[in-house]
Amino acid sequence: MSEEKLSGTERTMGQSPDLQVPEQPVATEPAEPKRTVGPQMDPVSENEGYAAPVSSGEGPEAGWNPQTGEYRPSGGANHPDKERFGRDWSVTDYLYQVLVHPRQAFSAAAEKKPLGLALSIVLGTSLINLIVNTSLADRTAPFHPPGVTGDVFGNVVAGMSIFAVSLGIIMWFVMAGFFNLVGELLGGRGNAKGLLTALGLAYWPSILLAPVNLAGQYLPGGKVIQSLGLLAVTLWGFVLQVLAIRESLYLSTGRSLLVIFFPLIVLILLFALMAAVMISFMPFANRFPIM
Repeated sequence: MSEEKLSGTERTMGQSPDLQVPEQPVATEPAEPKRTVGPQMDPVSENEGYAAPVSSGEGPEAGWNPQTGEYRPSGGANHPDKERFGRDWSVTDYLYQVLVHPRQAFSAAAEKKPLGLALSIVLGTSLINLIVNTSLADRTAPFHPPGVTGDVFGNVVAGMSIFAVSLGIIMWFVMAGFFNLVGELLGGRGNAKGLLTALGLAYWPSILLAPVNLAGQYLPGGKVIQSLGLLAVTLWGFVLQVLAIRESLYLSTGRSLLVIFFPLIVLILLFALMAAVMISFMPFANRFPIM
């Protein structure tokens, strides 16, 4: 009996070959960090130097992040439309935001690219203005050819208006591609489809041209109202185009203006070059000191 207890005691004391005793870790001194050549920087905490994601709206600036391609609504995390920017926009969202918050509308359009909506806006506003201008052809025409009936004259004006609308849609595509190319050359990001969409949405306020033209023909003092209205809508459309280019191509306001005026600058330079060449071939050109 005592032998059985002794053998049990030996097993509990670790004398059994089946029982393994874990080794105790040996304390070592920390290794000295390696010295590096060059200036040393103090360590930063986990949150120091961290830039908040653009899509979270935590930063003070709004717009596109060219590195991530994400959009942050203006106003930061407390922006009232922050939830709406994270989901798909409806037609009414785009139409409303273009009028009241064009920066957000163009930024969202450049990302989501609702090209069908933009095309519908361009066609719809063009057709409405076409109908109104055709109905006012007899009143607004600068001249009426003698011997031409009103119906024939109206058909001619309608045909010319349809041609102008078709040409405007073609120029919408051409100018979007041209602006995208110039914007990339100026350091912006390539976004041809997004820019085409944003420029189409920028055409939305031009629907006001129809009531402005009607007011100019039927209201007292209509000519003054029409002139001021046309000027206001034109300037508004110009500002919207600048914003569309800036938000779509991620350019500054100055470079966006340069993108818009670039065709005009090229034409002026071409005309100046042609004029200089023509003057240089004139017989009296050598009389001018500058030549």
